[in-house]
Formats: sequence, structure tokens, C-alpha cells
Amino acid sequence: MGKSSEKRDRKEKRVTEHVAHHAVEGVVKDKKEKKEKKDKKRKDRDEDVADLATQDVVKEPKQKKVKKEKVEKPPKVITPTDPPVEAPETLVDTVPAEAPIPTEESSSTSIEEPKKKKPKKDKKAPKNADSYPTFTVFPDNVKSPIGVSSLRDLVIWCLGDGINPTWMMVKNKQYIRRAVVLLVPGLTSEMFAGMKGMGEGMKPVKMAEAGGPEELGVLGDVFEWMWPTKAPGDNQRLYSPLLALLQAPLSNAEKERRAREQRRVQAQSSSKEEFPPEMFLLKLGEMEEQGYPLHTSLLPEGQAKELETDWVETKKSDSEWKTVGKKEGEYIIYGLDCEMCKTSEGNELTRVTLVNAKSEVIYDKLVMPDNEIIDYLTQWSGITEERLSGTTTKLADVQRDFMELVSSDRTILVGHSLESDLVALKIRHPLVIDTSVIYQHSRGPPYKPSLKWLAERHLGAQIQRNTGVGGHDSAEDARTAVQLLLMKMQKGVEFGTFARDVEPIFTRLQRQTSEGGVTSAVVDYGNPRALIGAGAKTCIGCQSDDDVVKGIKEAVETNHGFVFGRLRELEFAAGWGSSNREDANSEPLSPDLMSPVLARLSERIKEIYESLPPCSAFIVYTGTGNPREMSRLNAKYGKHKAEFKTKKWDELEVKWDDNDQQALNTATKVARKGLSWITLK
Repeated sequence: MGKSSEKRDRKEKRVTEHVAHHAVEGVVKDKKEKKEKKDKKRKDRDEDVADLATQDVVKEPKQKKVKKEKVEKPPKVITPTDPPVEAPETLVDTVPAEAPIPTEESSSTSIEEPKKKKPKKDKKAPKNADSYPTFTVFPDNVKSPIGVSSLRDLVIWCLGDGINPTWMMVKNKQYIRRAVVLLVPGLTSEMFAGMKGMGEGMKPVKMAEAGGPEELGVLGDVFEWMWPTKAPGDNQRLYSPLLALLQAPLSNAEKERRAREQRRVQAQSSSKEEFPPEMFLLKLGEMEEQGYPLHTSLLPEGQAKELETDWVETKKSDSEWKTVGKKEGEYIIYGLDCEMCKTSEGNELTRVTLVNAKSEVIYDKLVMPDNEIIDYLTQWSGITEERLSGTTTKLADVQRDFMELVSSDRTILVGHSLESDLVALKIRHPLVIDTSVIYQHSRGPPYKPSLKWLAERHLGAQIQRNTGVGGHDSAEDARTAVQLLLMKMQKGVEFGTFARDVEPIFTRLQRQTSEGGVTSAVVDYGNPRALIGAGAKTCIGCQSDDDVVKGIKEAVETNHGFVFGRLRELEFAAGWGSSNREDANSEPLSPDLMSPVLARLSERIKEIYESLPPCSAFIVYTGTGNPREMSRLNAKYGKHKAEFKTKKWDELEVKWDDNDQQALNTATKVARKGLSWITLK
């Protein structure tokens, strides 16, 4: 037994050693084969890299871990995300000379990785033709007429967020650098033979088929399509085409932000019997929007602008006092109002008035301008040559007196659109309450309520009754502003406001996060800041269409992303001005009278278009159709209503029947038939 056992053990040991030997050989063989394969792959890769180098083609090798030579990635090429669409041959979607298209050679030899750069004020035109922005029109997809609000939404979509329009395809909108919108009242569908017989017409018409006046040939050169555009209104009246374009709906995010702010204000003031005046002070952003001169104390160190010639700014009070808002009575409230005249150098001060919180006049001076007076503006200012004669007080004297009465840390100035008063005084002051801001217009921004309307609505007072004859009384206006503030302090923040989920389009665009927002400019007749320019960075007042063209070009050159302007010569020539509508003849003016006006309009549109950089959206719209007959009938209806309140039917001088009502409805349809033209340069 013992020998057999030893023999079996030796045999098992030999078998075990044999298996272990072959296992080791197998492992070694596998390692050797793997090493040979790895060496072969490395050799093949090196040969491929060498071949690429001899062909002068830069390609990133598949193997990532290469320590000997770092091969940089080629620059990224942005490709359009929208599906390709075949545009009509006449659609302007080619890249102009200012935006060169890169060739294959130029793109293949560039190996520099693009570095991240800070956002610039102005976008550059894309260098890739496929990335160039285009507008593509599909007439068969237009199921209903576009409106003025459709143009507004297109602008918001092109420059920011908003809603993608269904009636036009916007490709590569991220490269659109500007949007310029031009309101040109006076152009009508009746001027274009291609629009006749279209009834309510909703689909766009090719300009080649529009058959417009010869003088307006530039419209066919610049634009491919003419769009029937329905003006806002109802069955017997028009709403403002200005408001429809310049007033934008609030985004959901902004609605929520405002709701939070309102809850915060209510929580802070719930235990207070009276709202403190500092709650109504204009914030820095609001002062910038309204065009106020900015006091040094409002701005970070190093950002304040130096005082211009003849300008001053208020100083801190010499007396010590506690932190703002800690106790009642710490602030001194003064109502301020000024009157101006027109001189050879622009508007200059002729009267300044300060009243205290008790409506007592504490300062009232007539001021002799430094320059020659061209127009006393008596119908507004109440100032005449006789009244100003013998006045020796100058602007510098008023500024010196003002600095003694007003301090930058203790005095709140209250007034209506006070920015114009401070500009006339050439004074910077940080603590301002503007009654045109804390109270709202019933139609919402960008409109502002007039002081006269606020006084009648909230104070039950009649002011400015001598406008047009004896002018305004600055003491009366200053008292009214103070009284409106005191009422606001009693009633609360929401008093005198209207729950409207809208804001100026300028504010909406400025809030865009891309590249710090979009700055806006308004170029219009008169004082656009006071009428429609709330929220715009720049407002340029004009007296003629040539001034408007010059202002638009200036705004474009200074990199404003959105520019709105209005040409009015044709409007006045056609009798569309508000002062002319009631007595206007419903027949159109003769072609002989209109021809030179249309020719000048055509040249101005061409000049504006040629001044735009590549990738600029350009929109021209009429706002309305011919409103003269509608206005005449509305005036008749107004007289009828006034008589009907005090007279019997048989005694009425002006009667209104069903035929008149039907005629008004028809005239209103005509008035709501506007036009628009849209293109991308």
C-alpha cells in the first residue's frame, strides 16, 4: 500500500508541474501577441500622421494620448439649427460684400482654437454663408392678416426672446444686428393697383406685381413683399398704431418678478399709517430711462461724468442728521416747475418756482436767457417780452440760490417730467419724485399721464385752463405735483396705477441677457421722451423728416440695437394730421400735389436703408389706412351726442341714423387697412 501511494503522488506531482508549465507558456505567449499588435497599431498611426503632414491637411488623430506633439482642434463652425428651406429666387438671402464667405482653403489652413471674448456692443456679420440671417415668406401659409402687434413680436423675436412668428420664417436670428422700424402714415393700399379687388386681403403681394406709383420705386428695390397689415381698432374707431408697436406684453418671468416686488412692498408698508416719501423716489435705472441728469452720488466711484460747462450739482447738508427714512420730517419736500423759451441755442430757462409741502411759494424768479430769444412760447410758458423786460436774474444766480435751498441728502424735489426742468436749470440732483412715473396713463406705458389729467382725476382740480392763451402757471403746476405726492403717500403705492401686463418695448429689449441687452432709440417730432420714449436709452426730437433721417442714421452709427422713427411730411400733405381730420375732404389729394412728396419720401427711405450695416432688419409700416372719412363721421357723431343730451330729435341740428352708422363702419374698415414692408439687409 505504501509503495503504491508514493507512486501515485509522484505521478500527480508531474501532471501538476506539466499543467503549470504550459499555463505559464500560454500567458507569456498571449502577452507577446498583445505587445506585437500594440506595436503594429502605433506604427500604423505614426505612418498615418506622417502622411497627413505631407498632404498639408490638419486632422486630429484618433489616439488621444500623444505626448510628443500637441495637435490643436480646428475652429468650430456654427451651423444653422433651423431646417433648410428653399427660398424664392428673388428673396434677398445672399451675403453682401461686407461679409466675405470663407473658402475651403482658408478654413482648412486655420488651426487656431478660437478664444472666448467678452461680448461686444455690436454683432459682427457671419462669415459663413449658411449662417447669414434671412426672412423667408410662404404666402400660402398666411391664414389671417398680420397686425401691427405682429410687427412688434417680430422685432422682439429677432432681437431677444418672444414668440417665433408663424407667418414668416426667421433663419439664424442670432446674427441679426439691428432692427429699424419706420412709421410712414399716408401710404394707402389704393395707391397700389395690385391691391385692388383683394377685399380684406391677408396674403402678401410681391412688389413686382404691386403696381405702385413711379415715385415709390425704391420700395420695389428694397423690399420683395408688401404686407396688408390690420391697424388696431374696433368697428368705429382706430387705436394707436404707435402704442401697438411700442407696448410689449410682459414675459412670465417679469410678471413673477413684479408680483414678488409688490408683495415685498406691501409687507414693508402694512404696518404704516402713511407711506414715506422715499418709497416713491426714482431709482437709478428709472432716472436713466427718463433721461435725468445723474448726480455723482448715484454712480459707483469712477463712473460719474464730469460736470459740463455751466452745470452744477447739489451738495450735502452742513447739518448732521440721522440715516434716511429713520424718522418723519427728516426730508424737506419741494415742488419744482420751470418755464422755458426757445433761443438761438435751444430751450432756455425763463421762470423757476419752488413750493413747500404746504403749497407755499418759497422761491419764484423770472430769468433772462443768456442767448437771443427766438420764441417766448407764450401759449405754454405764459412768458411775454413785456413780462420779461427789465429782468436781470441770470441762470447762474438761480443756481446759486438753488444750492442754498436744496441739499443732495435732505431735499426731495417733486415735479411732473422733472428731467426737463433740471436740464433747463443745468442742475444734477439725486432725490427726485416724478408724478408722471408714480402715476400711470390709463393706456399704460410708454404713454405718460398729463399733469392736467391727473389733477382732474385724482384731485378734482382744474389747472392749465389758460393753455394756448395765457400759458401755464409754474406755481400752480408745482403745487399740483406736491398734492399728488401727498395723496400717494396716503393711498399707497398702487393708487393711481392700472393693472396692465405690458411695458415699453424698449424696457423689454433692454432686459435681454444676451450681450447685456438691446439699447433703443426713438427719433420723432417734438419731445419723444415725454410722449413715447419712456424706457429708450436715446430720444431725438425733430422738426422735419430730414431731421428724422439724420437722427436715425446717428442712432444706427452709435450701435443702438432697436431704432424707431416716424416720417410725417406725407401724413400732413394727405391731411391726416389730427388738427386737419375733422374738416378733411374724403377725396384723395391730386397726383400733382402728391408726386414731389412721394419722391422725397422715397429718397429718405433709400437713404436710411443704405445707412444700415449688414444683418439689419428694416420694417416700414403705415400704421393705418386713410382715416379722414372715419374721423369726419366720428366728429359728426360726437356733435349729435352732445345735442341729443339737451334737445329733442326734431330740434337737433345734427342727426345720426342707421345710414350714418353703416357709413362709419365702412370708413373704419378702410382706415384699418394698413400696409407694411419687411426685409433684411
